[in-house]
Amino acid sequence: MKKGTPDFTTATTIISLVILLSLLASFAPEKFTAISSDTAFSFIWSIFTPTLILFILLYYVFIRFRLYILSLLQKPSVSLFRGFYIYMLFLPGLFLITMLSFTFFKILGFNPIPQQVMYLYFETDSFYLLSLLFFLSCIVAPFTEEIVFRGVVYPALKKKFPVPASMLLSSAIFALMHNEIFVLPGLFAFGILLTYLFEKHQNLWLPISVHFFNNLFANIAVFAIKYMDIMKTLEV
Repeated sequence: MKKGTPDFTTATTIISLVILLSLLASFAPEKFTAISSDTAFSFIWSIFTPTLILFILLYYVFIRFRLYILSLLQKPSVSLFRGFYIYMLFLPGLFLITMLSFTFFKILGFNPIPQQVMYLYFETDSFYLLSLLFFLSCIVAPFTEEIVFRGVVYPALKKKFPVPASMLLSSAIFALMHNEIFVLPGLFAFGILLTYLFEKHQNLWLPISVHFFNNLFANIAVFAIKYMDIMKTLEV
C-alpha cells in the first residue's frame, strides 16, 4: 500500500463521520427550540450545517492526505469547458431519471417535495443570503464533495473492493449524504458519472467542473422559478 494514500479505514471513518454529523444536525432542531422556533436562526442553521460537515471532513482529509490530494488537483485550466460538454450530454439522462423517480414515488402515494435548498432560496429576498447560498452551492460544495467522495472515499474503497463495486458504494454514500429521497436515483447516477470521470483521468478537476455546472444550472432554475413567482405576485 502506497504511503500517504487513503485506505479502507479512512473510508469507514469518513462514512461514520458523515452519518454521525448528519444525525446530530438533524436532531438538533428538535432538542433546541431556539433553532426550530426562530425563522432566521433556522435558515442560518440549514445553510451552515451541511457546509460545516463538509469542512470537518475536508480538514480531516487534508491533515492526513495533503500531498495526495494536491497531486489530484493539477492542471485545472483544461477541464472547465470539457466539464460543460460532458454535463450537457448527461443532462437529458439525469432529467429522465429524476422524472421517473418522482413518478415512482407518486405512484406509491408520496408527494415529491423540492430539495431543502430550494426552500432556502424561496424563503429569503436578502441579496447577501442568496449570494451566500449560491457561493456555497456552486463553489464550495463541488470542490469539497469531490475531494472527499471521489478523491478519498472511492480510492479507499478500491483497496477493499473491485472498481465497479467501489463506484457503486461511493456513489450511494454520496447520494445518501444529501438526505433527499425523491432525487436519490438522480444523485446516485450523477455520483457514478463523477466517479467514472475520476477513475478515467485520475484528476479531480473534471469531476469538480461537471459538479459545478450541475449546481449552477440547478441554481439558475431555482432563481428563474423564484423570479417568475415574484412577477406573478406583482401582476396580481
